[in-house]
Amino acid sequence: MSLLIESTMYGDEFFKLLYPRQGFPDSVTPDYVGFQLWDTLQGLSTYIKMMLSTQALLSAIGVGEKSATVIGATFQWFLRDFTGMLGGILFTFYQGSNLDSNAKMWRLVADLMNDIGMLMDLLSPLFPSAFIIVVCLGSLSRSFTGVASGATRAALTQHFALQENAADISAKEGSQETMATMMGMSLGMLLARFTSGNPLAIWLSFLSLTVFHMYANYRAVRCLVLNSLNFERSSILLAHFMQTGQVLSPELVSSMEGVLPMWATYSKSTDSNALHKRVHVGVRVSSLPRPDIMQLLNGAGASSHKNAKYLLAHREGNVSVILHKDSTAGDVLKSYIHAIAMANLMEKSTSFYSEGEAWIDKHYDEFLNKLRSGGWKTERLLCPSITWRANWIPHTSGLGLVMSGRDRLSALPESLLTHILSYLPTKHSVKTSVLSTRWKNLWLNVPALDLNCEDFPYREEEEEEEAVLGFLDRLLEFEPGSRLLKFKVKCGNVEDIGGLRDRISTVIHRGPQHLDFESFTEYIDHDDAFLYPFIDYIPLNLYTSRTLVSLKLTFSGLEDPGFVWMPCLKSMILVKVHFHYAADLEKLVSGCPVLEELTLVRNMDPILVGTDEKIMRVRSGSLKRFRVPLWHGKRCRSSVKCTLEIDAPMLEHMTLGEDHYDSVMVKNLTSLFMVDLGIKFAVKFGEFVDPGDLSKRNEIRYFLSGISSVKHMNISEKTVQALELYSNVGLIPKFNYLSRLEAVFPYKLLQFLPAFLECCPNLKHLILEVYYSREMEDAFELTNVPGCFLSTLECVQLKRIHEWEEEEMKVATYFLENAAVLKKLTLSLTNYPRYVSDEEIFEEVNKVAKRSPACQILPDWDFFWGYYLLKGRRPRDNMATMTGMSLGMLLAREDGVVLSFFDRLLEFNPDLRLLKVKEIFYPVETEDLYQLANVPGCFLSTLECVQLKRIHVRGEQEMEVATYFLENAAVLKKLTLSLTNYPRYVSDEEIFEEVNRVAKRSPTCQILPDWEVMSGRDRISELPESLLTHILSYLPTKHSVKTSVLSTRWKNLWLNVPALDLNCEDFPYREEEEEEEAVLGFLDRLLEFGPGSRLLKVKVKCGSVEIKGLKDRISTVIHRGPQVLDVESCTKYLDPDIETYYPYVEFMPLNLYTSKTLVSLKLTYSGVEDPPGFVCMPCLKSMTLVQVHFRDDSSLERLVSGCPLLEELTLIRDIHSCFVGEVDRFMSVRSGSLKRFRVPLWYGLSCSSQSSAKCRLEIDAPGLEHMILGEDQFDSIVVQKKLTSLFMVDLNIKFGELFLYGISSVGHMIISEKTLKALELYSRVELIPKFNNLSRLVAVFPGNLLEFLPAFLECFPNLKHLILEVVYFREEEDAFELTNVPQCFLSTLECVALKRIHDWEEEEMRVATYFLENAAVLKKLTLSLTDYPRLISDEEIFEEPVIAVDQGSVRCNVRHDSSPLHFLDGGTGSLLVV
Repeated sequence: MSLLIESTMYGDEFFKLLYPRQGFPDSVTPDYVGFQLWDTLQGLSTYIKMMLSTQALLSAIGVGEKSATVIGATFQWFLRDFTGMLGGILFTFYQGSNLDSNAKMWRLVADLMNDIGMLMDLLSPLFPSAFIIVVCLGSLSRSFTGVASGATRAALTQHFALQENAADISAKEGSQETMATMMGMSLGMLLARFTSGNPLAIWLSFLSLTVFHMYANYRAVRCLVLNSLNFERSSILLAHFMQTGQVLSPELVSSMEGVLPMWATYSKSTDSNALHKRVHVGVRVSSLPRPDIMQLLNGAGASSHKNAKYLLAHREGNVSVILHKDSTAGDVLKSYIHAIAMANLMEKSTSFYSEGEAWIDKHYDEFLNKLRSGGWKTERLLCPSITWRANWIPHTSGLGLVMSGRDRLSALPESLLTHILSYLPTKHSVKTSVLSTRWKNLWLNVPALDLNCEDFPYREEEEEEEAVLGFLDRLLEFEPGSRLLKFKVKCGNVEDIGGLRDRISTVIHRGPQHLDFESFTEYIDHDDAFLYPFIDYIPLNLYTSRTLVSLKLTFSGLEDPGFVWMPCLKSMILVKVHFHYAADLEKLVSGCPVLEELTLVRNMDPILVGTDEKIMRVRSGSLKRFRVPLWHGKRCRSSVKCTLEIDAPMLEHMTLGEDHYDSVMVKNLTSLFMVDLGIKFAVKFGEFVDPGDLSKRNEIRYFLSGISSVKHMNISEKTVQALELYSNVGLIPKFNYLSRLEAVFPYKLLQFLPAFLECCPNLKHLILEVYYSREMEDAFELTNVPGCFLSTLECVQLKRIHEWEEEEMKVATYFLENAAVLKKLTLSLTNYPRYVSDEEIFEEVNKVAKRSPACQILPDWDFFWGYYLLKGRRPRDNMATMTGMSLGMLLAREDGVVLSFFDRLLEFNPDLRLLKVKEIFYPVETEDLYQLANVPGCFLSTLECVQLKRIHVRGEQEMEVATYFLENAAVLKKLTLSLTNYPRYVSDEEIFEEVNRVAKRSPTCQILPDWEVMSGRDRISELPESLLTHILSYLPTKHSVKTSVLSTRWKNLWLNVPALDLNCEDFPYREEEEEEEAVLGFLDRLLEFGPGSRLLKVKVKCGSVEIKGLKDRISTVIHRGPQVLDVESCTKYLDPDIETYYPYVEFMPLNLYTSKTLVSLKLTYSGVEDPPGFVCMPCLKSMTLVQVHFRDDSSLERLVSGCPLLEELTLIRDIHSCFVGEVDRFMSVRSGSLKRFRVPLWYGLSCSSQSSAKCRLEIDAPGLEHMILGEDQFDSIVVQKKLTSLFMVDLNIKFGELFLYGISSVGHMIISEKTLKALELYSRVELIPKFNNLSRLVAVFPGNLLEFLPAFLECFPNLKHLILEVVYFREEEDAFELTNVPQCFLSTLECVALKRIHDWEEEEMRVATYFLENAAVLKKLTLSLTDYPRLISDEEIFEEPVIAVDQGSVRCNVRHDSSPLHFLDGGTGSLLVV
C-alpha cells in the first residue's frame, strides 16, 4: 500500500511538471489535452528525423574526412545560419500580421516547411557541387518554421488560458517540448545506429516519420476549437445565421473551417463557406477604378450609413471595404459582417446593396448578441493589419461630393423622366431598361418615338421587317390609351415593311403633335434581283388629324385626300413626296388654316411623276415662310414640265434655292419682307433662260412684278446672269420698297450693275460679292450713277476680295466717287495670300476722293460699339458698376470724332480698375490732333491697369493716348503697350524711351512691353528659321502660305518649308484653265525659290482637276530627294469639243523608280509606265497603291522586288473595265522583306460587278507577319510557298486549296461570314489542312452552318482562344446537333467568347452548352449580349440556364462581357482589341 501511495505521489509530481498546476483541467480550454497529445507526438517524430538529417548534413560537410578543413566547415555553417536569419526577417515583414488571424493554417504550414528543411539536409550529400545552395534552402525553409511556429504558439497559449494563466501554460509547454526532444533524440540515435550505411533504410524511415508527422499535425490543429472571429469563421457563422436565424457553436464551426493552405484547396467563390474570399478589407481608394469610386460616393451619399466609419464598393462579385481613419475594432467587425452579407445577397438579388443595408440595420445587433451567448469573442476581428485608411466628410446630400446624383435621379417623378428621355433617339432610351427594375419598362411610357429601322441588328430583310413591326406592336400595346406627342420613323434602305402603314395609322389616332416619316424608296424583285422604285402611301386618317402641329414627309406618297382638315398644323415639310394628282398639294395646304411654314422639294423621278405637264398650287391665307431648298444639285433635271403657283397674301419670307419648277407664278404677295433667289428660270442644270422665248420673258416679268414689294433680297450669281439676259429684251420692274440687297455678281456682268441698281431707288444697304475672272481683258466702265447713290445708299460692303488689283479698285472707287450720302464702305478681304498687305489696300482706298464727306472705310470686323455715344445716347445703367472694360477698336478720323467720346465713356465708370483697348487704328491722312481734356473720376481713385493693344505706330498721334493716361491717372500702377508686327521706321526701344519721358502723375506707374506679360510676340520671332519651317511642315500648305502676311520676315518663309501638302481644289478659281494655271504657277514658284533645297514630304491631291504639266513638276520634286511622296492623280479629263468627261490615267515620271531617298510612297489613281525599267528604291519601307493602273502584268512584281527594305504594302486593284480591258491578268508580289500586306475593303457591293477581266494574285513573301484580305478584288489568290513567319491573317474572301496550305502556319486568324461559307463548301470536296500553330481564332458563323463548327475546329488542334459570333436566321426550323468533340476541346481550348447574342433562345443556349459540357480545360466562357431589348434579362440568362449546365471543366468561369469587344469582319485592317 505504501509503495502504491508513493508511486502515485511521484506520478502527480511528474504530471505537475508537464501540465498547469492551478485548477487543471478547468483552468484551460477543453481542447488543450487533445492538442498537446498530438503536438507531443509530432514533436517526437520531428526530433527522430532530425538525427537522420543532421547525420547526413555533417557527412556532407566532411566530418570524418581528412580533406575537410575547420575553416571550410565553419564558413558553410555560417552561410547556412545567415540565410535562415535573413529569411526569418523577410517572412516576418510580409506575413507577420497575418499569423494571428489564421493560426491553424500557419501552424500546419510551419511544420510542413520544417519537413522540407530537413529533406534539404538529407539531400545535401547527393549534390556535392550544389551543397551550399541546398543547405541554404533548407535553412530558409526552417526559418519560416521558427517565425510561424512561435507566433501561432503565442496565439494558441492565449486561447488555452481561461484563468489568466498564460505564463504557466507557456512554461509547461516548454517542459513538454523538452521531454519530447529528449525522447526523440534518444530514439533518433538508436535509429541512426541501426540504419547507418544503409541509404534505403534511412529514406524509408525518414519518409514514414514525415507522413506520421504531418498526420499528427493535422490532428492537432483539428482538435483546436477557437472562439475568436476571423474572416472564414465569420463568413460561416453569418451565412448560417442568414439562412436559419441561429448561431453555430465553436465546435461545429471548427469542423467546417478549413485548415489547409488556399493553394492546397479548391472551392468556388459562390460557395457560402468561401464568401470571405470575395471580401477585401482595408482597400486603398486610389487602387479602385474610377467607376468604382463614383459608385462608392453615390452609394454612400444616398445610404442610411452615411455616418458609418466604412464604405463598401462592389465589382464583378467582389466587395471592397474602405475604412475610415477613425474606425475602431468594432467598426472593422461591422464593416466585414456588412460586406459578407452583401456578398451573400449578391447571388440572390439585383438590389443587394439596399437589401444589405436593411439587413445590417435590422439584424446586426441580434447577431452579435447571439454570438456572445454562444461563447464567441466579439470584441475584435482577427485580420491582417490594415495599412490603408481613408478620410471623408459626411454630408446631408452626399459623401465628400455634394452632388452624388444617384438617388436624386431616382427620386424624380416618372413624368419628368419620360420627358427627358423624349429628347433621345429611341435606341438610346431603350438602353435605360437595363439600369434597374424601375427603368425596365419606363421607355415604353416615353411620349416620343425616334426610330431608325436600320438600327435593328438583323441581316435579312424578313428579320428586319419582323423586328420593326414587333417593336412597334410592343410599344403601342403597352399603354393603348397613351399619347405619342412626337413620332419619327426613318426606313432608310430597309425594304417594304408591309404592316408599317397600319402602325402609323394607329399612331395618328393617338393624337401626335409632331410626325416625321421617311419612307423607303425601292424594293427588290426576287425573281430578277433588281431594285425598282416604290411609293409608300400615308394612311388617310393623317388628313383629318386635329393634333398635328408639325409634319415632315420624305419619299412618301399622298393619295387623293378627299376632305382635309388639320386645324393645328403650323409647319409642313414635303421632300420628294409623290402626289397622285397635281391638285392634291393645293387640297393639302388649303386644309391647314393656321399653316405658317412650308418647305417643298419636288420629286423629279420620271418613273414616278409620269409624263403629263403639271400645275402645283400653294394657296394659303396664313402662310408666312415658303422654301424650295437646294437639293438636287447637278441632278436637277426633269423631262416633265411643272409649274408652281404661289398665292399667299401673308407670306413674309420666300426662298427659291433651286430650279425645281419650269416656271414659278406668284400672286398677292403684299406682305413679302425677304426673298432669297437661287434660280435661273430653267430647270436643267447648267442651262439658262432663252431671251428669245416670249413665254419665258412674260413669266420672268410677272414673277419680278409679283415680288416687287420686297424689302430685303438675296440673289445668287446664276440669278444675276438670268436677269442680265432678261434685261436685254425686257425691263426689270422697280423695287421701290427694297432697302437691303445682297448680290453675287460675275466680273463680266459688272457693267450690268448700274442698270440693276437703278431698279432699287430706295436702297440703303448693299452687300456685293464679285467673282473676278482672270481671262477678262476688256476693261469695263462704271459711268451711270443710279438714283439711290444720290439719295439713300448709306452702307456698302464688298465681300471676298482675293487680290487688290485694278478691277477691285475700280469697283470701290465707283462707290466712293458717286455715292453722295454713303456713310460706310466695308472691305471684306479673304485669307488667301496676297502680294499686297491689308494696310496698303486701305491706304490706297483712302486716297480716293470721296463724294460723301462722312464716309468711313472700314475692314470687316466688329469694332464700332461705342458709336452710340456719338449720337448722344447714355450707356446702359449697369455700366456704372463695371470694374473692367475691354474696347474692341478705336479709329482716329481726320476730325478726331471717335476718340473725342473716349473721356466721356470713361466718365460713366467711376469704379473702373482695369481697361484694355484692343485696337487703335490711325488712317494716314489724320492731321488734326484730337484733344482728350476731361479727366474721369476713375482716374483719381480706382484705375490701376491700362493695356493698349495692337498699336499701329506711324507718327506723333499715337503718343496722345498714352500721354493722356500717364499725365492724368493718379493711382495708375501699370501701363502696357502692345505693338504690332507691322514694319516701322522707329524701333521698339525708341518708342518706350519716348513714353518714359512723359511726366507721370502716379509715381508707382510702370510702363511695360506686352511680351513681359506673356504675349509671346518676340519669343516666336527669336526662333531660328530651321525650327519655324519644321513647325510649318506639319501644316497643309494652304495654311503655311497664309503666314506670309504676318511680317516681312514671314513673306517667303513658307517657300523654305521642307514639306508640300497641296490640294489643287483649294485654289479659288472657277474655270479649269485658271485652276491648272494657278497650280502650275504655284509649284513653279516653290521649286524655283530654292533649287537646291529638299522637300522631305510631298503630298499632292488633284481631285477632279486635270493638270497637264504636273508630271514634270513631280519629276523635279523627286530629284530633290523626298522621303514621303503621296500623289492622288486626276481620274478624268474634259473634251472641250463635246464637253464630256472621259477616264484619264496620269502616269508617274520614270525617275520615281530609282529614288534613293523615298521611305514612304502612296499612289492613288495613278499609272505605272510599261515597263518601269530598272527599279531600285533602297530606302522604301511603306507602299500604298490605290487603283493604280499597270499596263503590264510584271510591272507590280518589278516594282515590289526593286524595294529591298519594303515592309508594308497596301494594294487596291483597279477593276474598271475601261482601264484594265478584257484580257485576264496575273499579278505577283515577291519580297523577302515584306512584313505587312493589305487588300482593304474598298469597293463594297460593287466589287464583283465592275470588272469583266479575271485577275490572279500570287504572294511570295517568306517574312510576311500580318496579312489582311478584306475584299475579293482578285479572282484567285495563290500562296505558292508556306508563309512560315505569318502571325496574323484577316480574311474576308473566297479562296482555294493552295491559299489555305500557304497560311497554315498562322498563329492568329480572323475570318468573316463570307469566308466561313466558302470554307464549308470547300470542305465537301477537299480536306481543310491542319493549322497546328493557330492559338487564337475570331470567326463569324452563319446559324445554318453551325453543324460545320466541330469539323472546322478540328483543323486547329492547339487552339487556345476562340471568339465566335453566330448570325441566326429566324426562318431556320431544322434543329442542329453539335456532337463531335474537336481535339482542342480536350487539351488546349481555355477561353471562349460568344459575341452579339440577341435573344437567349434554344440555339444560343445550345452553342454555350456545347462548349461548357465538352471543353475539358476551359477556364473562361464570356457571353457578350447586345443592347437590343430582350424578353429575358441579363441576370436571368446568367442565373438559370448557364449555371445549371454540367461543366466539363471544373475551373470554368462564366462571365458577362461588360465591355464588349469591338471588331469588324475581315478586311478592315483594324486592330482587334480584346
